[in-house]
Amino acid sequence: MTGKDADGNLVQGRAVLADTRETIIRSDGDNKLVVTFGLKDTLIVETPDVLLVADKKRVQNLKAVLSKLRRQGLDRFL
Repeated sequence: MTGKDADGNLVQGRAVLADTRETIIRSDGDNKLVVTFGLKDTLIVETPDVLLVADKKRVQNLKAVLSKLRRQGLDRFL
């Protein structure tokens, strides 16, 4: 991951950001381009199997989402 840009964004992978601030983007692989527009305080994580988009202010509550995935039998995506 590179350092923060002028708008406070952290990016790993291929991404084009427009009017985006304080956002973290992590994208695996070079086959996909992440494009954002009008985001603030967002977490975006893209893997071959899952795309997670979350409000950074609520990341501490992510355990509830993980529990929901387990209850729905979607453990393979964890």
